[in-house]
Amino acid sequence: MSSALARLPHELDARVAGVARPHPSAPELPLVIPRNVDELVECLRAATREKLALVPCGLATKLAWTRAPERADCLLSTRALDAIVAHEPDDGTLVAQSGIALATLRARARAGGHWCTPDLPRPETSTLGGALALGRSGADRTRHAPLRNHVLGMTVALADGTLAKSGGRLVKNVTGYDLQRLYTGSHGTLAVIVDAALRLFPAPESEAWLVRDVADATEALRVARAASELTTRWLTLSIERRRERWSVLGRLAGKAPVVEHELALARPVLGAPAARDADAAKLADEVRDASPSTAANFARIGCRPSRLAEALGIVGESLVDARIEPTIASIEFTTSRSTAQLAALRPALAKLAASLHLVSPEAGVETFDALGGSSSVARADAPSAELALMRRLKAQLDPHGVFACGRFVGGL
Repeated sequence: MSSALARLPHELDARVAGVARPHPSAPELPLVIPRNVDELVECLRAATREKLALVPCGLATKLAWTRAPERADCLLSTRALDAIVAHEPDDGTLVAQSGIALATLRARARAGGHWCTPDLPRPETSTLGGALALGRSGADRTRHAPLRNHVLGMTVALADGTLAKSGGRLVKNVTGYDLQRLYTGSHGTLAVIVDAALRLFPAPESEAWLVRDVADATEALRVARAASELTTRWLTLSIERRRERWSVLGRLAGKAPVVEHELALARPVLGAPAARDADAAKLADEVRDASPSTAANFARIGCRPSRLAEALGIVGESLVDARIEPTIASIEFTTSRSTAQLAALRPALAKLAASLHLVSPEAGVETFDALGGSSSVARADAPSAELALMRRLKAQLDPHGVFACGRFVGGL
């Protein structure tokens, strides 16, 4: 660490608060934690001047979700930027800095009578900026759609320290280009998220948790399809595999009369509720926090809903624990197979236009991009039109490569 510290200019060195790894397979680097926005800007200006490569992060719990950087000098954490900037319960909006824990954010929204998406696993160790950088939608995406749809505005710090704003703080005054959608899911390769304005939803008055155990994946898909075709507004609807046991789980939430009506519709498919109200919320949180995505090694597959059964058939024998969201055709699972064995499934999945994203700390094993391309494909001399556009955006927003390259699709 000493040699890395020696390369840091005073502006960064004064704020080094330990060490961390930019990837499980990479060496430890200094961890820089600016105490406020002004210090964040100073750090970025110093990095630009000294030609340093930074890895933006929050609590550094999801750095294995991308590749190890090609070169990095330190990690830049926003965890100290954890204030709620504005909360307007009457307008259903909340503005918070990126380092705030999702658990804190959701509790504040609930105190004002609202629900805040995303409902991610282990929210006490997940930050708003981390969720936005990953573009990670929660279990409540079934009702509320992707997280990026509910980001009204955002402030980011560009590579040279410039603070840039997009969107607004209220639904009625959001204007200009939706650059906040560009930053959402960019994995910190374009800018550091400083704060974001979120759209909130009414908090439910009543909840119900339904569980139906089934024999196998085929029956689970059939039951889940029948549940999804009901005229109910599921908050969450998923298929779970735990210890070789398959279940279909549904969560209803809203005004009490509406939940009662939807329960009457759902009973023929999923049976009587297993829990109501506070007990239902507790069970839902337990299932959420046991998601395969909380494991050190897991895989995620995305495909068209019409191809979900075929994709599940390809990976069926590889599953240990799994969570399947049928309405968005997402499969997350842990497996006893090696990363190389999982990677061998990609040609069959590619025929279904399905993407495979492996999250593993293993070094020296080829992994695949979230967009479905392998490292060799993503860095080909003739990139796709989409990848070419992404590279142009990277060149415009980070011309000197301050945000460490190599972590995201196409070597970005």
